[in-house]
Amino acid sequence: MNVPKLRFKEFNDEWCLRTLNELYTFKNGINGDKTQFGKGIKYISVGDILNNNYITYDKIKGLIDIDDKTLHENSVEFGDILFQRSSETKKEIGMSNVYLDNKLSTFGGFVIRGKKNKDNNNNPCFINYLLRSQTVRKDIVFRGAGAQHYNIGQEDLKKVSINIPSLAEQNKISSILQLLDKKIELQTKKINDLKLFKKGLIKDIFSSELLKEINIRDIGKIVTGTTPSKENKKYWENGNVTWITPTDINYERDIFSSISTLTREGLEKGRFIPKNSILVTCIASIGKNAVIKVNGSCNQQINAIIPNENYNSNYIYYLMEYISPYLQAIAGTSATAIVNKETFERVKVKVHPLEEQKKIDCLLSHIETKIMLEDKLLHKLKQLKKGLMQNMFI
Repeated sequence: MNVPKLRFKEFNDEWCLRTLNELYTFKNGINGDKTQFGKGIKYISVGDILNNNYITYDKIKGLIDIDDKTLHENSVEFGDILFQRSSETKKEIGMSNVYLDNKLSTFGGFVIRGKKNKDNNNNPCFINYLLRSQTVRKDIVFRGAGAQHYNIGQEDLKKVSINIPSLAEQNKISSILQLLDKKIELQTKKINDLKLFKKGLIKDIFSSELLKEINIRDIGKIVTGTTPSKENKKYWENGNVTWITPTDINYERDIFSSISTLTREGLEKGRFIPKNSILVTCIASIGKNAVIKVNGSCNQQINAIIPNENYNSNYIYYLMEYISPYLQAIAGTSATAIVNKETFERVKVKVHPLEEQKKIDCLLSHIETKIMLEDKLLHKLKQLKKGLMQNMFI
């Protein structure tokens, strides 16, 4: 039977196969000149499609000055679907969203509007989720074409087939996914608020004029990493020594492992970094930082601070987080931004006595742990949605 893997028990009818051409009439958006933008009526752009679960009038960023005739021909109304026409990445080609507002808006030239046909009484939220499901996205991406940019046109979208259940089942599926999206939205806001609170605390803690000013080199030994020859397999194959690159430095403070590892022979050709050293990226992606919690090594894009006994590692991590914007500012405007070892060592910072460092570490670590726990909950919610999206649609 033409039914999904996961279904509410009260439904047992087969889903019907329809083409988008049966449900929508397609049109490309407005290509105005620069004098038209920044005033007038709201117009939907690619950013509005990609950055929202659904689109309402208040969420639309852009404005365009057009006459009534142009607005009538290019209006976006409740239940219309908007598609991204062109993308630099294959996975985003033809990404869609739905307009859920009764205020008229319009849409830009990189967008295709799917206007509801008169006999299309489907739940627009359900259609929005369906168009983002794994099977339909695969079909849309397959129809996209191009070399440097991926493109999809109206004729391609017309041929896309979707499986649709009864309106009652659409409403049930849509309601549970909307509820889950709301939970994800609230959880994301909670995490962002915690991060802003942490950022504000860090600013207050490290901006005091009463603190002692020193150079970074006074904190401990500064070591710039290196990369052993990739051509020599004995440096890399079956290694178990952690070797950190900027890719390993993401959002968590503590690092215990790495994507790539060195052998003992590789470590001899690299730079040994003892555990509890602070890693700071100083080439290209400037100012990312972490604390390595195991003995290891790092590549040449990272300066490591090996602190002496007067400094708390976690405290220095938060200090580096505070000065990250400054490091980015002094990196220069050359093709590849860089803060070399000599410049990094001379950067001036303000520090607290060791006992205060420990208290600051305790306070900020508590918030850091809270953020990590909330992040894990957010990940679970997103995984739950992903599982539902894979199994509730055909």
